[in-house]
Amino acid sequence: MSNDWAVWSVKQMAFPFMNEIPPQPGSLPSLAHALGAVPEHRQLRGYRKEAPPYPLVPMLLLLLIGVLCGRWGYQSIADWAADCAATHPEVLDALGCPRDRRRRTPVAATLVRCVRDLCLHPFQEAMQTWLSETMAALHLTQPAAATAAPDDQITIDGKTIRGAAARREREAGDPVAGLHLVAAYVPALHTVLDQLAADNKGQELTMAKLLLGQLPLRDRVVSGDALLTQRDICITIMDGGGDYLFPVKENQPALLHDIEEAFSPLTLPPVGDPPLLDDQQMRQIQLTLPDAHGSVAQEPAGKVRHGRKEMRTLWALSSAVLNAYVGSSGTAEQPWPGVAQVCRLQRVIQTKDRATKTWQTTVELAYAITSTPATKADAHLLLKRWRAQWQIENGLHWVRDVTFDEDASQIFKGQAPLVFAVLRNSALPLLTTLNMPSLSAAMRHLGSQPDAVLTLFSRLVQRLARCPHQSGP
Repeated sequence: MSNDWAVWSVKQMAFPFMNEIPPQPGSLPSLAHALGAVPEHRQLRGYRKEAPPYPLVPMLLLLLIGVLCGRWGYQSIADWAADCAATHPEVLDALGCPRDRRRRTPVAATLVRCVRDLCLHPFQEAMQTWLSETMAALHLTQPAAATAAPDDQITIDGKTIRGAAARREREAGDPVAGLHLVAAYVPALHTVLDQLAADNKGQELTMAKLLLGQLPLRDRVVSGDALLTQRDICITIMDGGGDYLFPVKENQPALLHDIEEAFSPLTLPPVGDPPLLDDQQMRQIQLTLPDAHGSVAQEPAGKVRHGRKEMRTLWALSSAVLNAYVGSSGTAEQPWPGVAQVCRLQRVIQTKDRATKTWQTTVELAYAITSTPATKADAHLLLKRWRAQWQIENGLHWVRDVTFDEDASQIFKGQAPLVFAVLRNSALPLLTTLNMPSLSAAMRHLGSQPDAVLTLFSRLVQRLARCPHQSGP
């Protein structure tokens, strides 16, 4: 990307915690350098020589730090910057804020003009590239957890920025207009790889196809909800060198019917009994699928959360005979492309009745297909991948809605809602590195101690330095 900075924006202060780190193994990529690729979009005229326009990169860094500290609006971020100038000027020095005859910080109107017309795509690309490199390097320094999401998984889903959409509807009669975002999320890194804006939820499938064309799919496993269980999407993923894992529901009736028939000889165990896939059961399946092989995995019920607990059991079945015809009874009259295994998931959900103090049990069944062969993914790994798919809802969308209060935000003009969506996406993985009880606690910590922002980035550098075999990004 070209660098269109004006002369005044090149002559900036140093960014000691971001771009004075030497480019050696374990170093932190320079965020300031990455944001330097964002072209200047403002009309630079009518300013005094002694008070030139505020540089773009420090303003973008102030916006990011403001979101990290729990500031949601322009005035709130401007107030934070002014307070910081009075009490912790070293933070503004680190961000590269100018020091002329007196300390200057941008006012709310300046932030509005900056964000409203910002060149979104270069900004989004710069932030996403920096975060992907940083979080991937940090992930290598952490011990692998048994419950962690697989490193190679990408989940795709959409979310509407409801607060901005409602405000646009009141102001201009255009309720969504580009405010439905389809994101590709890496659960293991808590990082958004890329996202595209659609005019409405009805265009989510179209945007998902475009998004897949932009992602590095080789050796990745893509998962999503049943909307993405489409033949052309599966072909696109495989053509890119990746694999897929998608649930099968009523939107693909022929495929669902064939999978249910394949699992029909396999009876469900009584609730609470361990899952079985013994020789007798396999012989029943092999009467219709002679080459069938299977595996089973169970995730025991965990702690009671919100008055309920769940136990999940997954059966995976691989058969070349089944793969040759599964889904062919539908209108396409062709087997589903690339299927290597079919899955059945049993959820046993126990809900406590507050009146009687007894547990009510319900059983749900769900089905899925994957192009990953059994030699690369057994039932245990497939169950982990299925669970990881929901982290885009719980770990990204819910956090933006509740922790970052996105749906209540009234910022709606121009590119502003999308710019703040990128800022929230960027703040999420950075806050997780603090290892605090919750993201809200992490934001309160940074908000009450502005100099803790410098400590946050310093710790990132220290953690990377403890990984001697990691090559520099």
